Amino acid sequence: MPSLEEPISPAPGAGARTSIESTTSESGVAPSKPPLTPATTEKHKQVLGLPIQDALTALHDATHFGICELESIWEQFSRRVVVGKRIDKATFMEEMGHAFGMADPDLLEHIFYACDETGDGTINFRHFVSCLSTIYRGNRDEIMDFWFRMYDTDRDGMLTLQEFEDMLNDVPSHVLAAKLAKQVEELGCFSGGTPENGLTYDDFQMLMDEEQVLPQFATPHQSAQSAQIEAYRDLAPPEREVLALLGKEVRLRLGEKLVTEGKASNYFYFVLEGEVKLLRNNIVLKVDGPGSFVGEAALFNDVKSVQKDGRVRFTTTASAASEQVVVVRMDIRDFYPLVLHEHLGAVAIMQRLGAAIMHRLNQMEDNLQHLLNTQDPTENTRMSRSDWDNIRKKLLHIWALRYHRIGRKGKLEISATKSVGDAAALSIAYSPGVAEPCVAIKADPAKVYDYTAKGHLVGVVTNGTAVLGLGNIGPLAAKPVMEGKAVLFKKFADIDAFDIELKQADPQKLVDTIVALEPTFGGINLEDIKAPECFFVEKECQRLMNIPVFHDDQHGTAIIAGAGLVNALELVNKNIEEVR
Repeated sequence: MPSLEEPISPAPGAGARTSIESTTSESGVAPSKPPLTPATTEKHKQVLGLPIQDALTALHDATHFGICELESIWEQFSRRVVVGKRIDKATFMEEMGHAFGMADPDLLEHIFYACDETGDGTINFRHFVSCLSTIYRGNRDEIMDFWFRMYDTDRDGMLTLQEFEDMLNDVPSHVLAAKLAKQVEELGCFSGGTPENGLTYDDFQMLMDEEQVLPQFATPHQSAQSAQIEAYRDLAPPEREVLALLGKEVRLRLGEKLVTEGKASNYFYFVLEGEVKLLRNNIVLKVDGPGSFVGEAALFNDVKSVQKDGRVRFTTTASAASEQVVVVRMDIRDFYPLVLHEHLGAVAIMQRLGAAIMHRLNQMEDNLQHLLNTQDPTENTRMSRSDWDNIRKKLLHIWALRYHRIGRKGKLEISATKSVGDAAALSIAYSPGVAEPCVAIKADPAKVYDYTAKGHLVGVVTNGTAVLGLGNIGPLAAKPVMEGKAVLFKKFADIDAFDIELKQADPQKLVDTIVALEPTFGGINLEDIKAPECFFVEKECQRLMNIPVFHDDQHGTAIIAGAGLVNALELVNKNIEEVR
């Protein structure tokens, strides 16, 4: 499975995964598995009688999932098939039910009925993924049809009184259920108690439309995790999707280990219940509770320092710290493809994991002296200052590259501030409606600040000749820094900024180019232009332009130095006139 920068190294001697459920060691290491391709194994070559990629392409057209998501779901499904290319009800309830984001066995049983289109007690991948697609991302009609099929267990196209009552019992509103029951009674759908007098789909749809019930019916699927499991409350829906689709719920007793110090792991974990203790050299670094990710160092296997005896020098022990701990186990080899294909939930989780390991590094920095002075003098558990600095540098290097690469590349995007959801709105945002502000601005140029974003836009301009501590690296290599400055404008001042990297070393031509940009921006921020040319560029731009021009490296430095001096004088209770 590819990584984001360099390949993740499998555990030494690991072979291909062949069983439905892999054998794992105490440290959570599973055998290496190849990426999903038509040539992987015979089991993965065929599904529903078609080559796997052809079948996934067909399902991509028929569902709301992307190809990469379908590949990951197929990986999970194919490990659990028990009858041909199908899974039975017991396997569904025990192994796959979590994918639907709920733990209610009655509700899961009805979902299985809806998936089991043939009525033989088994479902294939198409049945499974189609239902999953409807539950997570289906439109109104799809969800309506799905709920009807969930409770039409005899598949006669009508709901009996018992089937309808079962449905009402699963709707999370007694008032709503009572109203619907009264409506049905008024319709007389069940009078006489004969099958012919059941509730048809048209009657069902009419009731749902009249009472606007669909959002209530969708609630168990869309908010089950946040409503039933406190740990999920801080996760966005796309993140919950990833955990539900790819995760495996694992229960631990006090003292059981998720990750063992000195051993590699291909898993990271999300804590649902209980507490997990993190230790290094028997020193407790932190105790994490529900809603936390642990084992995040698994994402950085490719940069860990491995000793001659095979021990991984940086792996930290994670063990259950309460009587019962429930976690969701995620395999990085299933997770990475979603990240690489810019799945919103996977990208968000990846950023959480990166932030977690950087935070963990800071914690270990605070405890470094304790670690260095540990009573255990063996080479395998000691960490020297140089070891620590090397690992920190490697992890920072790889995470900085991955941070900028995951999801939508870079750090910036443009979003509309006005509604453009239909043709009418577009006709105002663009032609013919856009002509009106154009005419107004031509008549009165000051109106540009009323009708456009000019007053809220800053151009961050550089030629890359003096970038941070990197020197003259050129405009292209300076782009990440300029994007970062634009992000700072947005984060701390809510001002939109565009990074502009100019391939121009001549100071006068650089000035001419910047001045020509004046109609676009409300201000210019000059950045990382080498001295002494930067002083000339700044003065000329200020002289020729009618918008503010700020030289970050000159004015910004002066402001910070001045603020530091003023605060220092206040601390020592002195006046600036009295100091030298």
